[in-house]
Formats: sequence, structure tokens, C-alpha cells
Amino acid sequence: MLIPQSMAYGTLAGLDPAHGLYTSFFPGLIYFIIGSSKHNSFGVFAVISMMVASARYRIIPENDHEQYSIDEHKNTTHHNINNNTLDLGTALTPHQVVASLTFATGMFSLLLALFNVSFLSLLISDQVSAGYTAGAGIHVFSAQIDKMLGIKVNRHSGPFKLLYFYRDLIGNITSSEWIPCVMSAVTFVVLIFFKEFLNPFIAKHSRFTVPIPSDLIVIVVGTLFSHYFNLSTFSVEMVGEIPSGIPSPTLPNLHLIPHIFGDAISISIVAYCISMSLGKLFAKKHHYALDANQELFALGAMQSISSIFGCIPASAAIGRSMLLESSGCRSQFASLIASLILLVVIYLIGPLLRDLPVAILSVIIVVALKGILKQIGDAKFLWHVSKADFAVWFVSFWATVILDFTYGLAVGVSFAFTAFGFQFIGPKLSTLGSFDETDLYLDKRLYFKVIDLPDVLLFAWRAPLFYGNAVWFEEQIIKIIDHSASFKENYMMRRKGEDNFLSGESLTEITSSLQPDVGDEVNLPAKSDKLHIVIDFSHVSYVDVVGMNALSKVLLYKVLVLLFFFSIIHYSNTDNGKGISIECKR
Repeated sequence: MLIPQSMAYGTLAGLDPAHGLYTSFFPGLIYFIIGSSKHNSFGVFAVISMMVASARYRIIPENDHEQYSIDEHKNTTHHNINNNTLDLGTALTPHQVVASLTFATGMFSLLLALFNVSFLSLLISDQVSAGYTAGAGIHVFSAQIDKMLGIKVNRHSGPFKLLYFYRDLIGNITSSEWIPCVMSAVTFVVLIFFKEFLNPFIAKHSRFTVPIPSDLIVIVVGTLFSHYFNLSTFSVEMVGEIPSGIPSPTLPNLHLIPHIFGDAISISIVAYCISMSLGKLFAKKHHYALDANQELFALGAMQSISSIFGCIPASAAIGRSMLLESSGCRSQFASLIASLILLVVIYLIGPLLRDLPVAILSVIIVVALKGILKQIGDAKFLWHVSKADFAVWFVSFWATVILDFTYGLAVGVSFAFTAFGFQFIGPKLSTLGSFDETDLYLDKRLYFKVIDLPDVLLFAWRAPLFYGNAVWFEEQIIKIIDHSASFKENYMMRRKGEDNFLSGESLTEITSSLQPDVGDEVNLPAKSDKLHIVIDFSHVSYVDVVGMNALSKVLLYKVLVLLFFFSIIHYSNTDNGKGISIECKR
């Protein structure tokens, strides 16, 4: 699986298959030394390769790299024909663009590791990640269609590039070549037969658990068939010359980094999220610790070092990692062995594959996308479980499909934050009552057999109390107080004595003692001429200054109310400037 997919994903990134092999060799070797996961297999991955291709074709459109140059003084890019890209003074090649992108990706990962901010990956929720990778899968699949049909379609970059691609594809559909079409269909059927039927059957009915390497088989057979029948003379696109050996180390072009740094940030985050998700899964299953910051450092070191050899940004590959784990591998020695095998391929076997049809590599990529594209089916599950989570997935998916990778990730994360924030905005107050003379206090809207306590109002606030909902908190409580019969009666009885009660310039201090470990019984003061309010804050994880001001206003309301707060988790001290200080004790 490693060799065919490395070659296929190398072409997917807009380079030749050799760079895919380099990317599976160097990162795996480096991760063997400094990584903490025992099962992750690092190398090229479809989603990352497609993100790389997006940046590569934006900087250097297909078949146009000879006309690009860099002006190292102006730090801009210029195209001699279209006048719409870089002005960089020296000739650019796709390999230089990708090497610089890999270096920038590694530097950003190392920077995050240096400041120990690996937690930033948590900002990408599972729904954003699933929608984003599914949308990226659509891009990967689309990029293979023209190759499988033998059609030449130019690559586009930026928002709506997929729409432009399908417009051009439909316009050129009549120019399809029958040999690539037949070859793609046969390869697809063979791979599906092996992966979906034969390998599962063998695994079920025998002790032979290692699957038959169908990808490698179709590459060997396809190359031999193409070579002996000389298919290159029938307008069948071939892989071409694959250089033997490892390229000489070359420093990346640093003047390119400002033009690709946004792509580098996105790739770094996505690669880390994929690698950590797989690593946590295996670590939990096999009971070992996974250091998140060490993983981030390992990724950064891999990208930075491998960039000098022209490698593509690497990440953990889902399919290969799962295969390694299921076959019984328990350490990164498997990665070391795989790297040594790749070294043999790079020096001896790679040059023999020059007659391999590109259509076969495209089919290998499409079949490998099965797991990613299956995530589209998760949308139905999310719809039934949580409409908010479905909305996050839906927006992330379509933003990635329509707007491209970097924009899709930014839109998905932003929408998830917005949707999460809206869950806490608005009225979150529940009025409680005693359930059938028991010690249970339940929501009066949900239960019928609840009764009010005399001179006591019970509330529960079920969200953080912050600027987004503090007004509703204040207005809801005051509205209920105004409509409380006990309050009205109490207010009329105290009206004549109110002037005496408020006379003088003394400072009234109301102290709320907030005990997190409260017993089942709530000891309220003895019978009083004031209305007692009990607010349950067990669901409140945070109170900001605006929230504290709302509490102050409730305390000050007609100065006839005693409040008792319970189970405050996080609070802050404030002085509202009106003679009332609120002291919160934990």
C-alpha cells in the first residue's frame, strides 16, 4: 500500500511520483527517532496532497512554470503572460514551491510546539474536521476524473475552482480517450474485488491477516502491459522518468513563504489534527501515553528537515496506520523497515515504472478515498442527533467544496465558534419547584407535580453568565419577582416602612457565600418579611463582569430580596459603584 499510494499522492500534489516516495521515506525515518505514537504511519496523505496542489497551481499554473520568476527585492511574484502572480527574479519550479511550503509548514508547527500551544487543535471540532475532510475528498476525487478519462483539463485555483473545473470537464467530455477509460474501469473493478471481497474473505476464513497488495499488483501489471503494447503511442499519459536515488539537499526559497504562509498554517493544523486523532485512538486502545506537544514538535521537525529534499508536507495516513495496527505492529520499527524498503524502490525500482499509466494511479487514489467519502454519510446521523452539529458539518463541507481548502477551514472554524456561542445567548433561566413535598427541585415547565415554597423563588441558570445573556438573566428574574404574589404582598406590607428602611447613608453590604459542596438540604433563614430567592449556578462555568453587574442589579432591585447562590464554579469580584459590594467565596 505504501509504495503505490506514495506515487499516486505525489502526482496528486502536482509533482512527479518520485516526490511522493521521498515524502514517505524521510518523514517516516525522522518520526521513528522523535515521535511518540507507536502505530502512526507517516507520509503522503490524499487531503494534504490536494491542499499542496491548490497552492502549487495557484503559484505556478499547469504547464506554465518556465515563465515564472522571483524578484527577491520586491518579494512579489510576476507571470510574464498573465501579469497576475509573482515577480520573483529567478526561475521557479513546482518542486521549489512545494519545498518552500513544506518548510513553512514545519516552521509553523515548531513555533506552536515552542510556545506549547498544541491545544489549539482542539479548536477544530469533530464536526468541522469531518466536514472539511469530506469536502477535501470531493476535491481529490474530482482531480482524478480527467486523468481516468484521458481528458486534458487545466487546473484552477482559489474560490469556485471546482465549479470552473467541472465546466471545463463537461466542455471537453467528447475528447475522452477510450484506452484510459477502459484501463480505469478494469483497474477499479480489480481493486474493489480485492479490497471489498477477496481480502475480507481470506481474513475471515484463514489465519492469513495481511491483505493481498492489490495496489502494487495493478501497478506492476499495468506497467508491463503498457510497456509491451507501447500504449504511450495511443495518447495514454504515462508517469514518465522517475529519477534514481535521493535528491541533493537544497535550501527552500524563503522569498516564497509570504505567498504561501496561509496555506502552510492550514496544512500544519490539518496534519496535526489528523495525526493526533489517529494517535489518540491507538494510544487508548493499547494503553500508552501520547504527548501532544511532542507530536507537534515531531511534525515540525519532519516537515522542516524533509523540505530540503523536496518532500511534500507529511501527516499520518489513516489507511496505512490502520493496516499497521491491525497487522500486529507495536512500535515504530515498522516505519523504519518501510523506509528501508522505500530506499530500495527509490534507487532500483522507481526508474522501471516510467511506462506506468497515470490513469492507474488515479484509480488507486479514488479507491483509497472510500473511507473519507463515507464521512458524507455521517451527516444523516448528525441530523438526527444534533441540528447544531449538523449545521457545523454542513457549512464546513460546502465551504471547502466551493471556496477551496484554506477558506473552507476558516469558515468552518468560525461558524463552529458562532454556533457554539449562540447556544449560550438568550434566556437560560428555569423556575424550580419542590417535587411532591420531596427534596427534589425540578423545572416547573417540565413537571406538573411541583409546588412553590412560601416566600421562596427557586431558579436555575443553565449557561455561563456573560455579556451575551446577562440582560436576559436580569430581566427574567425581575419579571418573575414582579409577578410573584408573595413579593407583591410583602411589598405592600413593607411600603410604609420603606423610607425608614432606606434612611441614612450607611453602606448596605450583601454577601453571597458560594459553597461548591452543598448538602441536599438548603437551610434558608427563618420566617422573614423579605422574599427569598435561591439561584442554582451548578451549570454556570463562568461569570464575566457584565454578568456580575446583572447580579448586582438583581440584588439592588427594591432592596427587599435576599439571594442565595449555590455551586458557583468560576466567579470574579466586582464593585458596582452603587454602594453594594458582592463578595463571592468559594
